[in-house]
Amino acid sequence: INCGAEVVSIKMVRDSLILIGTRKQGLMQYDLKEKRLTEVSSQLNNLTILSLADDGNIFWVGTDRGLYFVKEGKVAKLIDKDNQLSESVVYSVSCSNNYVFAATNGFGIFKYNKPTKMLEQYERKQGLYSLVIKAVYAANDNEIYATSSNGLYKLFFTQSEISIKALIENFQGCWHWADSK
Repeated sequence: INCGAEVVSIKMVRDSLILIGTRKQGLMQYDLKEKRLTEVSSQLNNLTILSLADDGNIFWVGTDRGLYFVKEGKVAKLIDKDNQLSESVVYSVSCSNNYVFAATNGFGIFKYNKPTKMLEQYERKQGLYSLVIKAVYAANDNEIYATSSNGLYKLFFTQSEISIKALIENFQGCWHWADSK
């Protein structure tokens, strides 16, 4: 199948469905059993789909213009009070049982509480070293890992506070190449 789109992200969901994120041509899905490619929603057209997360019956979609979710074929955008998340590039999305974490270009990390539908932002005043977060991985509800352009960080959440620990502060110069002789 050649649809003329540049693919920038993929995510396998269920045993027979692949979500395909494209540059400026939205989100497609490919059914492996039926060998059929279809558009998920025209609402996502003209967006670059940078990140995809499967959260059971919801697909979270990180784009060049915010964070969206798709549930039962309907698309909605997550909006924050300052329009920072909704206007930001979302490089990465990861889900835990109760939260969705979004890594943004310039606004840090957003944490969406699924049961309460509350949105929190973590930035420099909470201890982030950089506001340009390239990737995020949720180990569980209380622990995530995040990368900036040159560092790896562990974030640990308790009910009242957040702890941020730099695991690698500067990727440059920390590579050690082994001689293959």
